[in-house]
Amino acid sequence: MTRPQRIPISSGVRTTGILIGVIFVLYAAREIFVPLAFAITLALILSPAVARLQKIRVGRAPAVALVMMMTIATACATAWVIFNQLVAVANELPRYQQNIDSKLKALRTPGKGALGRATASVKELGKELSAASTPAAPIPGARIGRKSESQPGRPLAVQVVDEPATELEYVRDVVKPFLGPLGVAGIVLIFSVFLLTKQNDLRNRLFRLVGLDQLNLMTQALDDATRRVSRYLLMQFLVNAAFGALCGAGLYLIGIPYAILWASVAAILRLVPYVGAIVAVSLPFLLSLAVFDSWTPPLLVFLLYATLELATGNFIEPMLYGAHTGISALALLLTTVFWTALWGPPGLILSTPLTVCVVVLGRYVPQFSFLHIILGG
Repeated sequence: MTRPQRIPISSGVRTTGILIGVIFVLYAAREIFVPLAFAITLALILSPAVARLQKIRVGRAPAVALVMMMTIATACATAWVIFNQLVAVANELPRYQQNIDSKLKALRTPGKGALGRATASVKELGKELSAASTPAAPIPGARIGRKSESQPGRPLAVQVVDEPATELEYVRDVVKPFLGPLGVAGIVLIFSVFLLTKQNDLRNRLFRLVGLDQLNLMTQALDDATRRVSRYLLMQFLVNAAFGALCGAGLYLIGIPYAILWASVAAILRLVPYVGAIVAVSLPFLLSLAVFDSWTPPLLVFLLYATLELATGNFIEPMLYGAHTGISALALLLTTVFWTALWGPPGLILSTPLTVCVVVLGRYVPQFSFLHIILGG
């Protein structure tokens, strides 16, 4: 009796199964992969500085330590300056309380035009409907049924008042929301130091894991991925710096206080695609509402940011990023939605570097060549 022949599984089904498994692992272990992805990105940014220090005969470990200390010091100094400037802006807001009250009053009070008349008509209609639905009040002195018996007195409500918090408890409540992000930042720094220090060792281990027969292919793939991600990060830095400079110049001409602060905030927040620009425009827009009596400066602030964001997001970035990363503009939008749904806000920030790695994988691995065809520029 002959055994029935097994039906071979097609390569397409196998590849689809592998992709589904990889996506599930990335989602289930996102607490580990998200800091690792940030660490790899940071290592790619700092790797050229470490290489330059090594060229002047500085050891690998001292070069990594020096670069990391300079990076941490720069980030902390920038955050401290921006925080102090924001506190100064918050302290000056009471000076413009009259402008804020007048604008809120103007928004609450309907105008004389067609919109104001329509709003007044809707209010009058609402009053008539509410008056019609209100039941008639009982006639005084009329007897309704039997005299109600006197109800016993209800127990008094007891309110528990907490004791005033001590200084240590106040500090704990203030610091507690920042412990999670600080822990993630610490993990990212540890991973980055390890990746920068053991870069050659990790590269050799990856080659041995894949196989020495694939040495040439893996070398090309790693070099290609590193080059594309580095170009993207450089282009993003230049675009965000130019965006912040133009915003600062425009805000200065409009007369918005702390124009340099808002320019720096805009350049930093644009690291978050799509959402960062909305947050960046809201801060100077709200400040302009408080500072100026008329509505012209807030409108100019909105038009400034809208014009720069539309030109940058629809023309400049697709042209530069598509040319230097090899990803089509539509693929950038779709993969941004995918990585955001998979990892949340970290996926939104890392969407483009991760997509570059996926495109490189599809370019050099024949089983995943459809990824390069779909996402490639």
